[in-house]
Amino acid sequence: MSAPKRWLLLSILFLLAGGAGLLYASVVQKLTNEPLEPNLVVDINRKEVRTQTQVAHLVGSPFYYPRDRYSAVLQTPGNFQASGFKVQSNGNVIEIERSALVQFSAHTIVALIWITALSVAAAALKTLIAESKPDPALLTWASIALLALPALRQTMVGAPAIGIYIDFYGFLCCEVIVVVSLLALTVKWLARKD
Repeated sequence: MSAPKRWLLLSILFLLAGGAGLLYASVVQKLTNEPLEPNLVVDINRKEVRTQTQVAHLVGSPFYYPRDRYSAVLQTPGNFQASGFKVQSNGNVIEIERSALVQFSAHTIVALIWITALSVAAAALKTLIAESKPDPALLTWASIALLALPALRQTMVGAPAIGIYIDFYGFLCCEVIVVVSLLALTVKWLARKD
């Protein structure tokens, strides 16, 4: 099969995969049955929860995102819903945690970050072991991966700033892996003999 036919086939497969992903996302949104207009607004950054008539302060920490939990005491009891959160109310006390879909999304992004970092490390290791000089495209790819990881981390739904628990095992160590791999590739490139 010629190269243009392969690229055409790959692009068609990627379009089909993207369409399947959009279809899956719409089905999951309908299955989670989240309201279009939540009657409870959770503001993690300001540590408060708001309804139409009252404001209550949240007790909890975003450090354990996406498994962080919060509680608040409201003046008026009721049943509440918030988009992206699972809310349980026991009288005036409500307990709030991220929805299962948000947790799944965050862990999927961490898995993608690890896959990217390990693929850069594997390519760097193979290049270091090989007797040939490294390909300049590999240096470009590793540099782009280094800059893409923070952007990928920011796609986590409602994630706090860098420095939370998930960053220590899923982002910062991957950044170090990519930096060390890029440094090793650069040293091999500079030490080459043409």
